[in-house]
Amino acid sequence: MAGIPFIYWRARNPQKGIRLSLLANDFAEKDGGKVTFKGFLFGGFINYSGDVTGAEIAGIVNGCNGDLSGLSIGAVNYAKRNGRCAFQIGAINYISEYDDKGTVVQIGVYNQAGNQSTPLLNIRRKGKSIEGKTELSE
Repeated sequence: MAGIPFIYWRARNPQKGIRLSLLANDFAEKDGGKVTFKGFLFGGFINYSGDVTGAEIAGIVNGCNGDLSGLSIGAVNYAKRNGRCAFQIGAINYISEYDDKGTVVQIGVYNQAGNQSTPLLNIRRKGKSIEGKTELSE
């Protein structure tokens, strides 16, 4: 692991634990690959990682270039895929590919999980989805 402790963390191999930084946490390979992180990421501005199991909290952006299994809180939250259970809380929440083996809960102004987008509250789980607060479909 490299960087300036508590200012900027950078790692290119799997990591566990708690990482706190005032600026950013960067857990991704140079070639755009993903680094697995298990634990808690607290970034003042940005968290960028591969698969995340645990929680990532940032002032502005959380970027997960893999599976998100846990909690992501920031102004903008992005994950490539959801894991077993993904929670996103922020103004903009986006999961590119929805995996129906898991559950997604998104709270924000704009929420999208796969091909389903809705404001305020978006809940998707295997076989069912709740868009907004009223519609239920299979």
